Amino acid sequence: MISLFNLYIINISWEDDGKVRPAIVYEVDADDIYVFKITTKYDSKSNRIKEKLFMITEWEQSGLHKPSYIDTNKLIVLSKEVLRNKNPIGELTEIDLFNFKRFMNE
Repeated sequence: MISLFNLYIINISWEDDGKVRPAIVYEVDADDIYVFKITTKYDSKSNRIKEKLFMITEWEQSGLHKPSYIDTNKLIVLSKEVLRNKNPIGELTEIDLFNFKRFMNE
């Protein structure tokens, strides 16, 4: 079963490229999952993009290997098949989940 706010390592494609990276499940419907990619890049981003990056403060407890941000600039729609037979690497801690929900409602 796919749970909200679980983190997975998946291939995220865009235009003619793509990258295997962590992503967080934000919504689930009958056929699709909606994810935000997770990035470690921050300093090189524009201020407009930085405003949409949520810092995961307890990144190690969430299964990540480096300080990371949820990139809320684009919600990505994927087929549920992408997660077939995949286990999550982790999930947001209660503190990060509370702060992320507040961040999304601002």
